[in-house]
Amino acid sequence: MEYFCGYYPKQRRKPDGASLLVQHCEYRQGQVLLACLCRPGKDANEMLELLFRWFRGLIIAPRDFRKADKAMGKWKRQLEDLLSMEGCVSLEFSAGIHAAGILCFGNRAILFCRGEMEILLIQEDIGRAKLRRVRVCPSRVSGWEMELASVQPNVGFLLTSQEFATHILDVKLNECLKMRNIVSEEQLQKQLEELVEVSADDDMGAACVIGVKIGGANGD
Repeated sequence: MEYFCGYYPKQRRKPDGASLLVQHCEYRQGQVLLACLCRPGKDANEMLELLFRWFRGLIIAPRDFRKADKAMGKWKRQLEDLLSMEGCVSLEFSAGIHAAGILCFGNRAILFCRGEMEILLIQEDIGRAKLRRVRVCPSRVSGWEMELASVQPNVGFLLTSQEFATHILDVKLNECLKMRNIVSEEQLQKQLEELVEVSADDDMGAACVIGVKIGGANGD
């Protein structure tokens, strides 16, 4: 599998935008991608720093690509342990975190979210892009939802706020976000920008999204 990632933090009337983390690494055997979008704030920045250090510290061996299920199960437990660190579960810390994230490896993905953030699945239905909410299972870490899921080529995920997710589910997507037609990160980035420009409402404040496309070895 290969992955394309784009993001669109758009400043509108409110000064708040988003805190985001995107890490995309390529190995001879394949790729690994971590993306996370948070409402801005000191607590969110600390959490993203934890995620960044954890991801950069991963030792990915060739056998992990052959046994992706085992590797992702291990990394899911590590993520839960990371988020259950004392600072992350204290009321003062965790109450201020609103986040949605995804870790992609092989044909598996770890989805995780908390608070007023959403993960949407992007699929095609009779040639049209369709969005639906992903219902993520509660995690053993208080306040978090986390799930290990299988992914197929030519699907995508959209990480955004509940406010924008609710709004965009009612928007006619037309040619935006048709995963089968996206063959580069530049193309995904352009379509995300078009989507936000067409569908965002000035009264909503900041419209911020991260989009991830799951592709095959040749992007199809």
